[in-house]
Amino acid sequence: SSGINAEYGETGEVMCTRGCTYGARAWTLPPTRVPYPRGMQRFREFAAAILEAKVVKGVTDECQPVLLARPAVLRKTWATLQPRAENFLKQLVKKDVDTLDKLMKAWKEDPTFLLSALLQWLPESLHAKTKAAWPPKDSKS
Repeated sequence: SSGINAEYGETGEVMCTRGCTYGARAWTLPPTRVPYPRGMQRFREFAAAILEAKVVKGVTDECQPVLLARPAVLRKTWATLQPRAENFLKQLVKKDVDTLDKLMKAWKEDPTFLLSALLQWLPESLHAKTKAAWPPKDSKS
């Protein structure tokens, strides 16, 4: 983990709280919520939020309790050692999807985006139902 406290926010992106200073004397300002810094960890946090059913309504709500692995594993730097985690992250990175807006745009361009990656996280018994309801239509924001 990066040491930065991350949380999926109502803005549709991963946010974090950061302390900051101002001016030549480095006056301390109150901690501020800002978008999580760009980079691989931001993709990890967003991927975990999707699987934790924090980003979109519908399919992921039903799927979340029966996932074959815990979504939190995606936040780990070693997540890519697990094929299902690596595939999920690779698809997000390839299309530069790390916010809700980018996810919705990706689904508009390719309605099957992330489907095969998600199915790797689900029991076989949910595959047909998930495919039929894909892609999720509504955001949680």
